[in-house]
Amino acid sequence: MFLGIVPRSKGRRHPLQLSTEVAEADKHPGCDYQWRVLPLIGSKRKWGDPVGFADRIRLQMVDEKSQSRMLAVSHLDDRSIMAERRPARAESCSWWLSFSRELAIGRDGRVAPVGDFAPYLEYGEVNYVTLVNRAGYLAATDDPYRILRKRTVLLCDLPERGKAVWWRIHRSTSDVVSVAPNASRPVMTRETPARSLSAA
Repeated sequence: MFLGIVPRSKGRRHPLQLSTEVAEADKHPGCDYQWRVLPLIGSKRKWGDPVGFADRIRLQMVDEKSQSRMLAVSHLDDRSIMAERRPARAESCSWWLSFSRELAIGRDGRVAPVGDFAPYLEYGEVNYVTLVNRAGYLAATDDPYRILRKRTVLLCDLPERGKAVWWRIHRSTSDVVSVAPNASRPVMTRETPARSLSAA
């Protein structure tokens, strides 16, 4: 399943916020799952640099009405994850990115990274990725209202069980084939087309 926006068929023509969810690739049009990794304004990383461990990034997408949106923590509850046209606060759409090639279940039942860390993020099944905003983890959780396939929220800690905060980055929703380590390629901040995030 992939991180995407939830289009609105009714209401405002260009809403400031759109909900996000984690769903199967065929639930929404392909463009609704495409995110572009951008360096943070003023950061040391520039256009074209590989994305490194602990870099701060933004995730940007363009909706079906050609509106640019950022993945952001909603200012309404500081927990919901939205695709916003004009985020109310710059830090709401700034994400620290970390990744690991291996995960392990600790004694407390939480899934945590283990082993060596690669210097740069790579596409496909090579890395498990976490995105952190203001000490909270981007997570995919069950929707108690059963409206969305998986609801995206900010968790204050690693979940007690499962991999709700771990993601993969693919070139597209159809690119789900494992990438061998010797054939992997770093993610570049300016590459097009945009990328897809799948739940690990």
